[in-house]
Amino acid sequence: MPLPLEDIILPPPPGSWPWAPGIWMLVIGAILCMLWGLRALARKWPFWRARGAVIRHIRDKQPPPAQLNRALHAFACRWLRAPAALSGQDWVDWMIAHAPGLPPETSGALEALAESPYAGVPADPQLNRAALLWLKRVQP
Repeated sequence: MPLPLEDIILPPPPGSWPWAPGIWMLVIGAILCMLWGLRALARKWPFWRARGAVIRHIRDKQPPPAQLNRALHAFACRWLRAPAALSGQDWVDWMIAHAPGLPPETSGALEALAESPYAGVPADPQLNRAALLWLKRVQP
């Protein structure tokens, strides 16, 4: 006597929608990481823009040391929270301390800024290059 067997009916294969909870967690994590990165860029963008303006000023105008010192001091006071009262050798020491990895020749060239507000010397290309390197190395 044959058994009354019927075919096994399998459920339909799962669709690709809705996604599994793990995939939703990955998507949410990726979105949060992108938002965090955009927020970090938005915070640094004004600093980068201001630094670029000072760099363009130095490259285009080749200012004498007194004007260069004023531009760097204004930038540092606004964006790097440098004490506005710094001047002379204290100002140069602060600059060297806040730009990691400056080569010794650059640090030596920046020493000219200690006397520049008081001396009417012409533009110095080596000092301008040192200032550009300092601007590129300094971080907010």
